[in-house]
Amino acid sequence: LVVDEQGEPVGVDTLDVGGALTVFPQGHLEVEDSQTILIRLSRDDVVTRPGRELWGPEGYVGFSKVCTHAGCPVGLYQQQFKKLLCPCHQSTFSVPNGAQPVFGPATLAAVGPALEAALASGE
Repeated sequence: LVVDEQGEPVGVDTLDVGGALTVFPQGHLEVEDSQTILIRLSRDDVVTRPGRELWGPEGYVGFSKVCTHAGCPVGLYQQQFKKLLCPCHQSTFSVPNGAQPVFGPATLAAVGPALEAALASGE
């Protein structure tokens, strides 16, 4: 289960396509490096690897907000280009492609948790 910054559960209907929200694993609201940016893409935009087809439920993807280059906060989502940007050194990550780095000094993808079981059902 993931929760928003107020500790409220996040459901599958929380975000519209194109939306982004900072979330935390339930019970870890005060742990700074547990921050995750949750983004809802269209289902067609989510690119998964074989065996990970369920890692983008309803178009949702989530990635750590800690940059893999120098640990700066990655929280700038460029919706038009579907990119995450780290403001410290301009590392840029492709959201549909598992947050693979496409520009800047970062060489590792932003870490993304499996979300299928993490989102509340909204019921």
